[in-house]
Amino acid sequence: MPEPLKFIIAGKLPVKAMQHIKVIVKGRVQGVGFRAFTLKSAKKHAIYGTVKNRADGTVEIIASAPTQALEAFIGECNKGPLFAKVTELNTIELPSPLVLFTDFKIIDQ
Repeated sequence: MPEPLKFIIAGKLPVKAMQHIKVIVKGRVQGVGFRAFTLKSAKKHAIYGTVKNRADGTVEIIASAPTQALEAFIGECNKGPLFAKVTELNTIELPSPLVLFTDFKIIDQ
């Protein structure tokens, strides 16, 4: 059974110091270890959020962290693991959420 996602209520962390983004990654990104690669990179850069495969063949990442950490994380996601081929990476800034993640998880569907 998967571990439940952990959340904290906004206000317990300096939310304004954090940036919140949604990233859609296109290319050969499913079946090549991309989500595991993303999890490892997120842990390395202290990123909070989730990663999941989408039905259209893309990967969706929701991430929260200070800007500098997110920039390094996105750079690694743009390269991906050895057998991935990222053709497009779209980043959308999200508003400050009411609930924040306290870890990074792979969402299985």
